[in-house]
Amino acid sequence: MKHLLDTIRQSRLLSHGVVLAFFSVLTIGYTFPLVLRMSDSVVWDIGDNIYFIWLIGWYQKAIFQLGINPFFHPGMNYPAGWDLATTDTTPTMALLGLPGSLLLGSTWGYNFAILASFVLSGWSMYLVVKKWGASSLAGLLAGTIFAFSPYRWVRYKLGHLSLLGMFWFPVYFMAITEFLRSQRWQWRWLAVSALLAFGIGLTAPYYLYMGLIITACFTLSLLVFTRETVPIKAQLFRHTALWVSLLIAALAAMLPYLMADSAGNLSDRSLEYASTYAASPLDFILPVNFYLGESIWDRIGRSLENENALYIGMVCIGLAGLAYWKRGDIEQAPLIKAGLITSLVAFILALGIYLHFRDAPWVWQVPKFFRTILKQEAIRIPLPGYILFQYMPFFAKMRVMARFGVFVLTLIPMLAGLGSAWLFRRNPARRYLLALGLFLCIGLEIYQGVESRFSIVEARPVDIWLAEQPGNGAVAQFPFSQVVDQNQVYNTLIHGKPFIGGFFNANQPQQYQQIKPVMDAFPDPVSIELLREMNFQYILVDSAAYPDFELVQQRILESGLVLRKIQGDEYVFTWP
Repeated sequence: MKHLLDTIRQSRLLSHGVVLAFFSVLTIGYTFPLVLRMSDSVVWDIGDNIYFIWLIGWYQKAIFQLGINPFFHPGMNYPAGWDLATTDTTPTMALLGLPGSLLLGSTWGYNFAILASFVLSGWSMYLVVKKWGASSLAGLLAGTIFAFSPYRWVRYKLGHLSLLGMFWFPVYFMAITEFLRSQRWQWRWLAVSALLAFGIGLTAPYYLYMGLIITACFTLSLLVFTRETVPIKAQLFRHTALWVSLLIAALAAMLPYLMADSAGNLSDRSLEYASTYAASPLDFILPVNFYLGESIWDRIGRSLENENALYIGMVCIGLAGLAYWKRGDIEQAPLIKAGLITSLVAFILALGIYLHFRDAPWVWQVPKFFRTILKQEAIRIPLPGYILFQYMPFFAKMRVMARFGVFVLTLIPMLAGLGSAWLFRRNPARRYLLALGLFLCIGLEIYQGVESRFSIVEARPVDIWLAEQPGNGAVAQFPFSQVVDQNQVYNTLIHGKPFIGGFFNANQPQQYQQIKPVMDAFPDPVSIELLREMNFQYILVDSAAYPDFELVQQRILESGLVLRKIQGDEYVFTWP
């Protein structure tokens, strides 16, 4: 019996179970009281979260009921259909929520996927720090910093399910490192690197595209810093094999997006538009937590937008700095140097196309001596992102360059784990006390407090009524501006009928662009005739959106439509 207990204590399975339980408890506390409202609510307001609830429900229906390709919805953007690659498909995150959706509904499945992303992120960072010789305490510390950063809190609050899928990154960088610097050729690490790149691509195309750019810097740095331990010819051969594998994996993951682009459905951004979604250096150093709120941001003149919560944390920076300072005493010295250089590159790319300070590009007042040469009195300071935007393929399709900051938020906690491991080794008798102090400091830096603002996810009565109607008649919604709302996309999950719109937030289908000028004039005769030609059976009109609805209703009835049903503010018209 004693031997069995000793075996269980030493079991890796048990140790990982304890780690998963640790991060599960932290996740429940960090997001409380979400765990009590999993089935019917989402945190904060209804927004992008409702789209991902719909997406999980759509995958469930497409795979288990219809048996069709879930990346194309034939009933949205009716009758042309909707290529989901023009927005966000994130199959890996949706599949995380799919089992729960099958049993308890898509809202529960969505919330479970959110919570699972925190647990998996902490666990993956723990695995990497442990793999590189650190203690369990150091792994838990690094995993906590990574999993519960302010960036992830903002994504959680706004419902950005795909962008919460960061748990791939630590293991991805570990696999690449192990493959490139191991003394013997190890195919398994090459295969793991490619599989993880594929997983990243199926989670968020942003993360894959940016990740490949960051990987180029990371691998080049490792090539330089490990040249003394691994022969340069072996290094070059491994780099070639790695990049062939990564590019094949990336092409496989990005195939739906490449096809959408070849069909002309993915638009380039303008330089001015992309430049607005950039980070400021202040974003990485201004704290975001429950007791400071946005007070510091307000005083400095920087608004806390959803892309700006890139705070690293003073404890994290201090521990990463300790790792670099004591790199001679740490086996991972080449990794530490490569990680810092790569973090610096990610930091610069996150600053966007022009250097920002506060909420606008920083403008340099040109000295009088140079004004005649430059022919300008003031200029914006261009950054490397400007060159990439102009000349690198697909770079101009990205809207938010600030998201390069996620790689800073990955690599610096990784180095912080190595720094804390050195600290614990040097103070073995006080390591638990030190760890407790560090955990408390981290909590004070990043804890966001209890979020009491929730929104109920519920069906409109009119959609329940539509679901009860026989047949598969198509639905149109007016005012026409509403057809691109996430709420309207979710409503199709309830009534199950073809719908005129979709979540066209970034790339608008050709059919939508063609009919929009006509439908915006509803209920004029041309729009009514177009609805008849496109064979829409149910025309829903939100009476609350029209200040003169009585006049609008009169014009609708004069066009030949008849009023079929009134459900709250929604009026349902059909053909005679």
